[in-house]
Amino acid sequence: MADLLEKLAELEHQQWWEWASAILRDEEISVEREARWRNKLFKPYAELTETQKEQDREWARKVLKAIRDDIRQKSNGSRYLTDSERKMSLDLVFMQITLGLQTCKTKGDVVELLKEVYDIGFERGMMNGKESKEEKRR
Repeated sequence: MADLLEKLAELEHQQWWEWASAILRDEEISVEREARWRNKLFKPYAELTETQKEQDREWARKVLKAIRDDIRQKSNGSRYLTDSERKMSLDLVFMQITLGLQTCKTKGDVVELLKEVYDIGFERGMMNGKESKEEKRR
């Protein structure tokens, strides 16, 4: 199965192709640009050069970062969690790791991602099993 980054990059290419086709249909562009688009870029993602694919991957990484940032924002909250909140938060953390790994380019990026996820989990009480006084009263 292709990884998420490649799936999103392929979707980005399809979106661009649709946009470019509409431009060719509705607007005047240079003969050179039209020829370049038709000869080099109007083809399935799998047939693009690695350089061309990387341009689509850059946009896919931006999408993944936006999703990851949204999950991170939603996972920040109170320090201690109930069991059901802990499970939901762990699901969010797992998704954050999955999405984060798609954007990592180096081993150092992976280490930083895992440190960040651990810190969030520890702050939220997922890693230490402690309960707040309020939770104990429930």
